[in-house]
Amino acid sequence: MKIYLDFDGTVVEHAYPKLGEPNPRAIEVITKLKNAGHEIILNTYRANLNKKLLQDAIDYLNEKVFTDGGIKYLDSKRHPHALDWAAIEELEVLYIDDISPNTPMIRQVHVAGGMVDWVELDYQFLENGLYF
Repeated sequence: MKIYLDFDGTVVEHAYPKLGEPNPRAIEVITKLKNAGHEIILNTYRANLNKKLLQDAIDYLNEKVFTDGGIKYLDSKRHPHALDWAAIEELEVLYIDDISPNTPMIRQVHVAGGMVDWVELDYQFLENGLYF
C-alpha cells in the first residue's frame, strides 16, 4: 500500500517552523507499517513553504524510522483523502494526516489544537490487516 504521511500535527505536535514534541506512538506505528512492506511517502506543507524545514522533517524520520536514509517525500503537498477503509482497500492508498477527514485525533499537550491519535490508528490498522 502507498501511505502518504503528514508531519506537523501527525508525527510531531504543531510547532512549525520548529520541530514539535513527538506525537506518542507515531514512530512505533510508522515503523510497523514500514516493516509490513508499505511504501511510506512524506507528504507535508513544509515542502511547499521551505526546503530547509522540509529537510528537518526528512532528517527526523530518517533518524527515527528510515535509518538507511530512505524516506521518500513529495516536493509539494497533496491534499489528503478522507480516512475511509472501503476506498483505502480499493485504491491501496492511505493518507495519515491531521487534516484528513475521519482521522482519529487527540488534543495536543503543548499547543492548542489536535493531532493524530496513533493509538486508535494502530488499532484500526491491525483490524484492517495493514500489518499482515
